[in-house]
Amino acid sequence: MGGRLRALLTGWGGVGLAYCAGALAPGSTHLLQPGPADRMIGLHPAAVWIYLLLFPLVPAAYMRSSAHRVEWLRDAMLLCALAAATVYLCWPTSLVRPTPYSSGPSAAVLHWLSGWDSPRNCFPSLHGALTVLCLWSLWRSSQPGRGLLLAGFGLAMGYAIVATQRHGVLDLAAGIVLGLLAGVMSALLRRPWGRVVQ
Repeated sequence: MGGRLRALLTGWGGVGLAYCAGALAPGSTHLLQPGPADRMIGLHPAAVWIYLLLFPLVPAAYMRSSAHRVEWLRDAMLLCALAAATVYLCWPTSLVRPTPYSSGPSAAVLHWLSGWDSPRNCFPSLHGALTVLCLWSLWRSSQPGRGLLLAGFGLAMGYAIVATQRHGVLDLAAGIVLGLLAGVMSALLRRPWGRVVQ
């Protein structure tokens, strides 16, 4: 348990530092305009409850994954953090969010969340990258029912990331690619002969 907890604190802590780097980036912020898919999805404050599920998902991935995957997950998260921090510092981005918030508990939570969010680290979406890595770590090819459940959760999270207007579709796509590349790179670094995590 201690090793899993240390891995969690190291991997997720590195992501936290990368996230904070966006707020410290020098220079002007590049505004990303919403695309057709972003406008089609629009704003749905109720999706914030799915969006927030990342925060229990990350520790669950460290605590419930197979033992041989825990260090892989930690290293993949650190690679994500390094790559994202580089982009945030060199090219800080913010998303144009023209849709006003509605009233109600979901909108209040989303508004509170926006107050804590850095407006300069939209691209790539670390929320998307971490979702990919955590679900990948929890995946079991021998349990197809569980795999379908995780895939459904991933699709719901992707929708929530855009529907809460925390990121656009482009940011989300970049985050997914970042998570996949970091996962493959982590496997290659840990296994010199290139056997990717199964």
